[in-house]
Amino acid sequence: MSAQIQNISQLVKVSGLQLAPFFKSVIIYFVIYSFEFWQSNLLSTILKCAPIISLMAFLFMNNLKFSNGNRYHKLLLGGLIFSCMGDAFLDYQQGKLFELGMAAFAVAQIFYITMFGFTPLKIWIGLIFYSIGFISVALFFNSLTDILVFAVPIYCLLLLTMGWRSVARVENFKSIPQVLCAFGGISFVISDTLIAFNLFLTPIKYAQIYIMITYYFAQFGITLSVLDITKKEKKSH
Repeated sequence: MSAQIQNISQLVKVSGLQLAPFFKSVIIYFVIYSFEFWQSNLLSTILKCAPIISLMAFLFMNNLKFSNGNRYHKLLLGGLIFSCMGDAFLDYQQGKLFELGMAAFAVAQIFYITMFGFTPLKIWIGLIFYSIGFISVALFFNSLTDILVFAVPIYCLLLLTMGWRSVARVENFKSIPQVLCAFGGISFVISDTLIAFNLFLTPIKYAQIYIMITYYFAQFGITLSVLDITKKEKKSH
């Protein structure tokens, strides 16, 4: 793919049909989720994972090959695979596998961080992310118990680093994939912050809807970054 996608119409023209399964599966998930008796069982877990699986298929439709090249694509695929595993753990049996889900998502964040790299650094963006994250964790830290006392801060560090790197990599604000990727990283942070606040601070009305909307947008934006891999990224990866 070239690095010339600079508006939504171009994006739709290039990848509209390939992304159709993603949008359809997102709609189906929210329709089914509105019926409470479908929640947290095998069907709801499959439907929750379907949009992420659709994004994996999108990668294969965009020339993902298991060769020496395409390192960026492979890291993205790894992030999507572990995200899908995290979705399954968090949804199945009403979140009883929460720790496993968080561990899977931690691995996904490592894939994304490695994929984005640390060039350009733009440390000031990281400082903003970490400052907001520190304040957020401080609000609910006393509610954490057992392994979560250590696991949640570690995961937050990985999540915030991923968000920082997704924003720092933007070099051309006219590039729709780069901008969507940055907003995707931010949206991922928002989604997981909502999870934490809802679980450990105070219940949020319609929390699951807000969490999944921001989450699916996050994965969508991050995945579209493959449409605009800059020359610098190609050199560093």
